[in-house]
Amino acid sequence: MFNINYKKYTDEFIKNNNITSNIEYVVDKLSCENNLSEFLNNIFEKAASNSFIILVDAVVFHDDAYINTIYSSINNEFKRIYQVNEILNITNKYASLEYFIKFKDMVSIENIDNSLINDIPENIKADMLIMDNGTFKAINQNFAVYIFKKY
Repeated sequence: MFNINYKKYTDEFIKNNNITSNIEYVVDKLSCENNLSEFLNNIFEKAASNSFIILVDAVVFHDDAYINTIYSSINNEFKRIYQVNEILNITNKYASLEYFIKFKDMVSIENIDNSLINDIPENIKADMLIMDNGTFKAINQNFAVYIFKKY
């Protein structure tokens, strides 16, 4: 769903830590899962000990009904964007978090009903939405890269 630029972060970590194998990427999948806990449990249970699991997806730091409403209107497979602590609470029994970075990236929007943004408070619109001549064109979204090392 998203077109995000995460490779520079993951490539830098892999290079700096001389990692040559046992890397599994999970990109743009979390927000479309019906049961995040089950999905992550399956990934971590199947991964070999000492392997690296890299999760990349949109992230929120509080329950964000506004952004979830917008994304659900764009993608019918979308469920919701998860909070960092939700992901960490599930993964901490399987792996240690070796690296985390949050970054903003633009998500272009096509054919979206502009009435969806009418109820969004102005301060959130100014921080999150990209408008062009009064038309909603993109979201300035928080993304995160989590790199875990399985126990």
